Amino acid sequence: MIRGWIISALMVVLGVAGCSGRMNDKWRQMMPPTFQASGFVEYQGKPLTKATVVFHPRGGDSSSARAAAGVTDSAGRFVLTTLKAGDGGAAGPYAVTIHKSILVTRDGRVPKPNEFGDILEPTTEKPLIPEKYFMPDTSGLSAEITPSGRNEFSFTLQ
Repeated sequence: MIRGWIISALMVVLGVAGCSGRMNDKWRQMMPPTFQASGFVEYQGKPLTKATVVFHPRGGDSSSARAAAGVTDSAGRFVLTTLKAGDGGAAGPYAVTIHKSILVTRDGRVPKPNEFGDILEPTTEKPLIPEKYFMPDTSGLSAEITPSGRNEFSFTLQ
């Protein structure tokens, strides 16, 4: 269930990021401006790599805001994207989720994809960080993107 939610969120963010660059699109015109935002994630005293960071709009006028997401690199750094790569997020408060997991078979092995990249055996998701960070209501993480300022965020996971 969690994996499906994360995949759906990523598809929305990536789908929006891949939209046409036409600025006369009514949907784009209704979007609030975005401001560059980035950050760092640490888990157990080390940079967390290959984790998905999602900023979920909350409070205030979040009706026009959209989620922003990024993936941490080898140094634990991420850059947020809303509409196009690296554009950041709309100004306002956010609940933040961080997700990192792998797929494993029933016997705990990491499955190998076939030549087409498909995994043909049954798998389940194995969290690599505490699952409380996967959902906005339980993560305990928050941030606020502002029109002026660095918008540089740091999250230390326990």
